[in-house]
Amino acid sequence: MQNKLNANALGLALGAVMGIVVAVITLLNFWWGYANSFTNLLKDIYSFGYSVSYLGALIGLIFGFVGGYIVGGLTGLLYNKFIKQK
Repeated sequence: MQNKLNANALGLALGAVMGIVVAVITLLNFWWGYANSFTNLLKDIYSFGYSVSYLGALIGLIFGFVGGYIVGGLTGLLYNKFIKQK
């Protein structure tokens, strides 16, 4: 018997990690100018409302969580679908 992944739990975990990473890197750039090229990339990806500020860190946290949840959930669903076919 193959072990199945809980797609919801994987989505929540990856969403939490991605959201926290985006928020922390945004704040590091805001405070000390760290990872300027990465935050410029985030500005291009999350063009609606994202900026290097406290509000931008919150918006990045939300966008990062949603993106991570979608990627993690789809990964779990696809994994479970492919292990059934063996």
